[in-house]
Amino acid sequence: MKRPNRFAERLAVARKNSGQSQKEAASRLGISQSLLSHYENGQRACSRDFIAKAASFYNVSADWLLGLSSDIRGTVSAAPETELPGDAYNSMTTLYRAIAWICENAGELGQGCEDKVRQALGLSVYRLILAAGRAGALEEDWVGLDIDRADIYAKAVQESLMRDIEDSDLKPGVLGLKPEFMATIIESSEKLIKEGGL
Repeated sequence: MKRPNRFAERLAVARKNSGQSQKEAASRLGISQSLLSHYENGQRACSRDFIAKAASFYNVSADWLLGLSSDIRGTVSAAPETELPGDAYNSMTTLYRAIAWICENAGELGQGCEDKVRQALGLSVYRLILAAGRAGALEEDWVGLDIDRADIYAKAVQESLMRDIEDSDLKPGVLGLKPEFMATIIESSEKLIKEGGL
């Protein structure tokens, strides 16, 4: 019995999940459609460079593409039960580990948690872009909506997403003690709030 080629299957799944045809994806990956077809059908082996490029292009982990992990985004390892030296600093990694920890314990939100958090964070960045627009730092055609109205709507959608997370059936923390990455974010955020005079 022939063993299934996990890489080939998952490469095709990643492309289909991205909503692209083989022709579109191949062009963006810098290869021919026939070569991508061969990869997806397990007829040709590819280089490590292509695996890394495809993982980055499709926003999936290389371990998932290779069939070594069931975690498509590589997020589970971002919040291990052991602390990392960088957890004491409010960095993007610290923020990501906190998000992964919340999503791992998000009960009914489960799979949808990552999408909700990504949308809420995306709206936060969008609102920063709008603030830059109000300050005159952007070309007018960068934002398709009226800046003030867009900010009001973005804030409302963001608050709705936050309520979805608040209303979810969060499971009790599996780590027992508050992880340092969570403490770092809480402390730095509360310091910022206090310094802001609130």
